[in-house]
Amino acid sequence: MERRFKLSYAIPLILLAALTMTVVGIFIKLASKEVSMNLIVLARCTFNVFFLMLWVLFNPKVLSYKKLFVKREQTLLILRAIFGTGGIYAFYIAIKYIPLANAMVLAFSVPIFVPLIARIWLKIKLIHRLWWGIGIAFFGIILIVKPTLGFFHPATLLALSTAILAGIATTMIRQLHYKHPMERALFYYFMISFFISAIVYFLSPKAFEVHISNRAWLYLIIIGITSTLYVYFLSLGLKYVPARLGGIFLYSGPIFALLPDFLIWHKVPSWVTLIGIFTIIIGTVLMVLLYPKNDLVYIRKKR
Repeated sequence: MERRFKLSYAIPLILLAALTMTVVGIFIKLASKEVSMNLIVLARCTFNVFFLMLWVLFNPKVLSYKKLFVKREQTLLILRAIFGTGGIYAFYIAIKYIPLANAMVLAFSVPIFVPLIARIWLKIKLIHRLWWGIGIAFFGIILIVKPTLGFFHPATLLALSTAILAGIATTMIRQLHYKHPMERALFYYFMISFFISAIVYFLSPKAFEVHISNRAWLYLIIIGITSTLYVYFLSLGLKYVPARLGGIFLYSGPIFALLPDFLIWHKVPSWVTLIGIFTIIIGTVLMVLLYPKNDLVYIRKKR
């Protein structure tokens, strides 16, 4: 068996990624009571850039600083960073207003949207049997969103838009994989997200009048470290299994999130919400299992 298909390596790493994202969500909720969401995103992006620079500096196997920047074929690198940054803002804001488990299960429903985005954008034919998984997952989304006058919360749309934006970024990554090394894609992603978050924060009202307590600083540091660990664990775990298979195990995140929702914020999920969460998981797992094995490589159609 090839190294990249070792489930014994991949499963623990992806479960750690889901657990670290749960920790990120917990401290976003705590920090949002003391500092603005713009500052939280800036702190996360700053730590991402800092650890990337250390990785490039002390790991001789990755590209040097000079080779990270390229003057050609930048469009996809830049667009991937912009959509990825938009997903960060949408996810973090959603976490502030809705239960953590709800936000995570909606944000992690990326596999549902990737085939649809690839069909619209890249004209890749959608496999008909995938509609079973997509339909079941969308039914679960409806149960969580609750689009009625008494139950609907706008933040659920933000959590759902996280998955759509991440789906667009994932489709771009599929193409970038064959043009650029991983560290270059991460370099553009982290640097552009840092500059965007810095501009948004410093243009926001009273950006220089914020008093940050020691507790808030601790929250921001934990968010920065754990969000970087999430990217590291997920990237490393996906070295050993195809992304369509590894994505299944990320759905342990919403299950992890149910516990802090109950213990810290005393949020008891309704039966409808629980059914919606597990329906999305079932639909996504079914769609991943039905996905053709020969679609792991992106091939541009000849004109």
